[in-house]
Amino acid sequence: MTWLYFLPLSLIYSECVALKCNPNIIAAIVSVESNGNPYAIRYEERYSYILGKEEIKKFAKKNYVSEMTEMVNQKHSVGLMQIMFANMRAQGYSGQFANSFDPSVNLKHGITFFNNLLNKYNHLDDAVSSYNQGSPRRNRNGDYSNKRYVDKVMVRYKFLDSLKPYWENM
Repeated sequence: MTWLYFLPLSLIYSECVALKCNPNIIAAIVSVESNGNPYAIRYEERYSYILGKEEIKKFAKKNYVSEMTEMVNQKHSVGLMQIMFANMRAQGYSGQFANSFDPSVNLKHGITFFNNLLNKYNHLDDAVSSYNQGSPRRNRNGDYSNKRYVDKVMVRYKFLDSLKPYWENM
């Protein structure tokens, strides 16, 4: 349970209230994705859902970086929620790569992305699975192909949900 101490719970709570999302599921995702580290970063070499050439060119020019730098940046998962930078761009984030680590900016885009998945799939487990792997893919036995991730998030979510009075004190 030490993972709980590293989370910026008051910030998660305020961003979730503003974006109408359950803070328990977002806190659980943040704990698994980054352990509360706002500077977490990971290059996803195989990630292929970057924006088109014209969009890349536009963002590169706006942020004074090369097109190659913009394209490589979009293949990184960043910040508290480890949201793909390309997904932030797709949501309209036009700022610099370095600013995507700002906890408020990162949470806003991560929560918005998660809410979109929840609306698309209408099932919490499917949205959690999709947040991690793009869609809720399942193995032949019916388990999510990222079962360990989904299980870890859901265990933490249920634990936090049992502490609901905690959020009432914020």
